[in-house]
Amino acid sequence: CTDEQLFWDDATPVAVAEAMTLAPSATDLLFHVCVHGLRLNRVHPLRWVVDAAVILKGSPVDWDRFRHLSSRLWMGHHAREALKYLTRFDVEIPEDVLSALSRNNLGSLQRLEFELNTGLRRKSTGTQIAITWLGFKRFADPKEGGFRIAQLPDYLKRTWSVDSAWRLPILAARKGIRRIFLNPAG
Repeated sequence: CTDEQLFWDDATPVAVAEAMTLAPSATDLLFHVCVHGLRLNRVHPLRWVVDAAVILKGSPVDWDRFRHLSSRLWMGHHAREALKYLTRFDVEIPEDVLSALSRNNLGSLQRLEFELNTGLRRKSTGTQIAITWLGFKRFADPKEGGFRIAQLPDYLKRTWSVDSAWRLPILAARKGIRRIFLNPAG
């Protein structure tokens, strides 16, 4: 199951004009808003707080699904920090949800990614490799026995917008050389 398929599985049918389509469930939309809301952005991204508050006031949230998405997509740290941040604005979040997200094994890679996404840490070659690995863990299909190294070329092709696996080593070398010369300390 790919990341996108998780969201299509719980989508809600809606009519737009005369056409039927699918919209994310309130839970999935809240999850999306939370994990993207805290990212460093040139425009201050506080608008996500309002989006999250409106979602929470307008529709019931399946908190078990929210925790499942956080765990399956390795975004527990992002989700927990976003929900904690929402409580600063008097947005009510069930205490058991915050506790459950805090109890989960969030791992150092999730914290590292969070620090990079929020500007608390600077990118280096090592952190970029670690974050690429975490992205690969999200991409890999757990139904195929967890993440298998054989899926790595497909992930890199998708991430780097490359049409052929044969181009991956060349692109990786270019990226490495660029990183060495642009960020020698990393």
